[in-house]
Amino acid sequence: MNWIKPKIFVVDDDTVYLAVINQQFKNHGIKNVAIFESAIESLKSDFGKPDIVFVDFHMNDVNGARASKMFSKKWKKARIVLISSSDSIKKKVKLSRYKIDAAILKDADFTELVNQVKIASRSIILRGIWKVSSVILISVALYFLFIY
Repeated sequence: MNWIKPKIFVVDDDTVYLAVINQQFKNHGIKNVAIFESAIESLKSDFGKPDIVFVDFHMNDVNGARASKMFSKKWKKARIVLISSSDSIKKKVKLSRYKIDAAILKDADFTELVNQVKIASRSIILRGIWKVSSVILISVALYFLFIY
């Protein structure tokens, strides 16, 4: 994961949780992290497109399920991970309906967040491989079509 550095957005209105998560990412050598206290703030940011968004379910401005719909419209390739302090949220919220890729508990071990970052990294790699292989395939086809 050293050469693939996914852009990570963390959206939560709990400033203490944001500080802890930000420090945990730094401790794990993950530095491409943007922290937001509201979904609207993250949507208006100029940090570019995230590869993964961790969003709290219970926020003051917009709940996580509704925010995830907005995120998936703006950032179509981003992985959306719902974070909740309640295990029942996973059961109540139909993840696919809201374009949520995964759900984890706030008190879960930090390795669960790191695993989600690794999944986002693999997605970046696969998109790159797909682009390169498409160019190669088109080049070979054109070679055989026009030169051979």
